[in-house]
Amino acid sequence: MSTTTLAPPQSPVEFVQSLPPAVRSEVLLSLLQELIALSGGEGLISITTPEGKPFGHYVPPAVEKARSEAALAEMPPEVRARMTAPLPDDFDPDDCLSEAEVTAIMRAAPVSRP
Repeated sequence: MSTTTLAPPQSPVEFVQSLPPAVRSEVLLSLLQELIALSGGEGLISITTPEGKPFGHYVPPAVEKARSEAALAEMPPEVRARMTAPLPDDFDPDDCLSEAEVTAIMRAAPVSRP
C-alpha cells in the first residue's frame, strides 16, 4: 500500500505569489479589471487589507479623466492655459522634483482633516 502525503491546498494569495512575475502581472491586472467592474467603475475604490486596515485607493482611468476635466474647467483661464500648455522644447525633467522629494514634502506637510 502506497502512502502519499498531499500538500495542503494553497490559498489564492499563495498561488498568485508562486507565479512567475510576468504571469503574476497578468493575473493582478485581470483582478484589478474585475474590481473595477464590480465597483461599477464610477468612482474611487477603497482598498483594505485582509485585516480591515485601509491600504489606499484606486481611481479608474475613466473616472480620473472626468475628474481632471472637471477640475480644469473650474480653474481660472490663465491657470488652465498654463496647466494644459505643451512642455517647452528645452524642458529638462532633471530640473523637476523627484518622487522621493515630493514624498518627503508631503510627509512633512501638516495633515488637514475636513
